[in-house]
This record gives sequence, structure tokens and C-alpha cells, in this order.
Amino acid sequence: MLELLAGAERTGRTLAEISRHLGVHKATCTPMLAELVRVGWLVRNPRRKTYHLGPRLVPIGAAARSAIDIVDLTRPRAVALAEEFDAACMTVASSLPDLVVVDIASGSPAGRRWSSGPTSIGLRMGDAIRLRPPLGAVLVAWAEPEHVDRWLALGAEGDRGDLTRALEAIRARGYAVEEFRPTPQSLEELIVDAAGDLSGSRRAHRLLDQGVASLGAEVLVEELSPTAMYHPVSVNAPVFDAAGDVTHALCLTDLRGPVSGEVVAAMGRAMAESAAEVSRELGHR
Repeated sequence: MLELLAGAERTGRTLAEISRHLGVHKATCTPMLAELVRVGWLVRNPRRKTYHLGPRLVPIGAAARSAIDIVDLTRPRAVALAEEFDAACMTVASSLPDLVVVDIASGSPAGRRWSSGPTSIGLRMGDAIRLRPPLGAVLVAWAEPEHVDRWLALGAEGDRGDLTRALEAIRARGYAVEEFRPTPQSLEELIVDAAGDLSGSRRAHRLLDQGVASLGAEVLVEELSPTAMYHPVSVNAPVFDAAGDVTHALCLTDLRGPVSGEVVAAMGRAMAESAAEVSRELGHR
């Protein structure tokens, strides 16, 4: 409900619209809405009979924001990386069993109009996606063997060897490269078709279940050839905390291919250097 109303901050939504969005009978929604209005999470426009987000959500949002201190460290670097490579740069967190998008820097370098809008495949801040192969390789490459085994077990049995070699390559060079070569449909088109017209968390889970989950181990690039041409989906680097665990990653996405392996490697080095700077500020040595 909150996700629905967050997308309609000016117009609000009627009881009927909220009921239809949630798939819940209006008689069930009515007392819930009344209670949320009473505590200030929602407000109701008596003339239009629409519901809007309420003032009590402001301190809650501020508290959530302050709990993600790492964004203060990653945001300036993410903006610089997005500007340098004319792309989008996400900060993602490992929040088992998911990976969560906690920040997005994107926009037009020429106009310096930076935003936190969705990526080209529809990922938005707050989206949680199941952490399973080939997704999140950079978050598990440095993990304890039992955590790596659990991640590998979620993938196709025939991909285990390729995934293991990909993790070794990621550790060796310090960053991950994900590639999607052109098919009759682009990755963006496949994802949009999979998500349909859903919104919020249901849309994010549909992205995985019917779209991204169909990708195999071949998405992860093991060896980069300087002269070969690639179609990178993302270039990702790990952020370590003071204990040496990978808790976050910087992910460069919305990249346009084809580009040479030399260019992809330059992106990877820039991502790894920026992630290392954040790691050092977090106390990692």
C-alpha cells in the first residue's frame, strides 16, 4: 500500500484503487486505512476521498535513511562513476537471502541532472532480489566456503563448475563482470515483459522469478580479453567492512555495448578502487 501511494504523492488513491491493487476486499481495507489515518501514516482528502502518505512517515523515513550510513560514503563515488562512464551506479547490500538496492545514481552528465530513478531494467531503490546464481557473485566471492556452497546450490547443477571458476576470477581481479549478448530481445525487453504492469515489491520479485532467473552461469565473464568485444550488463566491486566481510557492492549498470575488454577492465579497476576507498573508510585494512 505504501509503495502504491508513494507513486501517487499528488493524486493519492481511492479505497477502490487500493483494494484492487492489494487484491483485498474493501471491507478488509477500510478499518486498516482508518487506523493508519488515525496514527498519521496516511491522510485522507475528504473531498476527493483519496488517501495520501502522512506526516508520521517523515521521521520513519529519516530513521531508515540514517541507518544506511554507507550511502553517505558511496553516493559521491557512485555519482562520479556514473558521470565518468555515462551509466548508472547502484549501491547494493547483502541482506540474506536477498540483495537490496540501497542507492542509485543515474542521469545525464552533460546536464548534471542526477537522480535516483530506476535503472533501464526497472530496478529501483528498495528493491530486494533473491541472492542466487548468477546474481550477487561479487557479494559471495569472498565469503566463507559454507556460504559459497549455499549460493552455488541455488543454481543449476550443470553450472556449478562454471560458477566456481567465475568466483575465482572475481577474487583474482577484484571485480565482477556480467554480460548479456544480444538475442531477438534485449535484456531490458525480457525483464519488462516478465514484470508486466506490476509495481513495488511484487514487481521486483517478478523480475527475478520470470526474468533474471533464466540467466545462466555464462552471464559471469571469467577471463577478459583486451581486444574482444563485450556487452556488459554490470561491473561490480565489493565493499568490505572492518571485519573483512563483503556487506555491500558498487554496481555500474545501464552500460552500452559492445565495448572492448580493455574498456571493461578500465571500468572494473575504477569500480574496485572506489569500493576499496569506501572499505578503508569503514575500517577495513
